[in-house]
Amino acid sequence: MLTEYVLQNNKEQNFAMFVIEAKFGPQESETWPPEWKDEVRSATRGVMGMLHFADYKSPVLLQSLGDLLFVGEIEEDATQLAARAYLRAAQGSADAKTAVSYRMMARNALFSHIAFDDMSDEEVLAKLEREFAKELAEGQAWFKKLELQERGWIDSGKDVDREFAAVYYVSLDRTIGDAEKQLQTEPKQIRLSQRQRENRLIVTAGLICVGLPVATIVLSAIATVLWLRRRRFQSKTPGKPVIR
Repeated sequence: MLTEYVLQNNKEQNFAMFVIEAKFGPQESETWPPEWKDEVRSATRGVMGMLHFADYKSPVLLQSLGDLLFVGEIEEDATQLAARAYLRAAQGSADAKTAVSYRMMARNALFSHIAFDDMSDEEVLAKLEREFAKELAEGQAWFKKLELQERGWIDSGKDVDREFAAVYYVSLDRTIGDAEKQLQTEPKQIRLSQRQRENRLIVTAGLICVGLPVATIVLSAIATVLWLRRRRFQSKTPGKPVIR
């Protein structure tokens, strides 16, 4: 499905909605039914699997993951993780204009998050980059420790695969489940006024596949703004599902 999405980039569509409409057909619904959530969750597992077993630095995969994490109910979406996926895509993009678009997507993902409230675009991105750089450094230190541990197993003549599995292996489903539980402990996001949201979206929204021409980037950003305005700003009552 991801290959089809990339090949049909003329749709100028968020990958999450591409997944939904590929399964259920064109949608005008402003709610977030359970079957949509299940389909997006399944697609998220698929993209994470490709990142895990194929290219974990692929901008296309990271953008698709960000799209999937960015949607859902306010209490359940993962905008912090989506922003990091977009930022990582920007860091791995060879095209400067595409990288800028990914960075704006990262900023847009956090436009109403309580931890980034009342910050300018530059301040949000600077804070996100500082936090993400620290997290990446911690991850690299962990992998360095693992490398030394594996060398120790080799020197001792042990079965490295068996030792690794006994200490570290968990299923992808369990990994996702643990992440979802941790997400529930984060502070709930606060909502900005509709006018504030729309103004920020007009400036920052963008949906871009690597290598697309500038004209397509512009059309994609416009399409994203219209899509979010149509669906994301319709919820007026507390607890009503919205696409974020």
